[in-house]
Amino acid sequence: PTSVCVDCDNNILSLDSNSRSIHIINQNGNFLKIFSPFIGGPGTPKLKAICVYKEDKLLVGQDTGKIRVFKNPSLSDVTKL
Repeated sequence: PTSVCVDCDNNILSLDSNSRSIHIINQNGNFLKIFSPFIGGPGTPKLKAICVYKEDKLLVGQDTGKIRVFKNPSLSDVTKL
């Protein structure tokens, strides 16, 4: 993983920058889902860091310096803000 964080429900979010996806497992190590809103290809920014902010926001940092904000995918269906 490139970056790891824990949300308010103690789910573990792990960033895989190669596949541009975030793997979510619960505190017992059971797989919950993969969150992959990023389409890869030439020129696509690499993902560098993740963190959960104010319980319901997932911040994803890119190598361009841009930060993308999403509704926390481990709390509900994924929604881009």
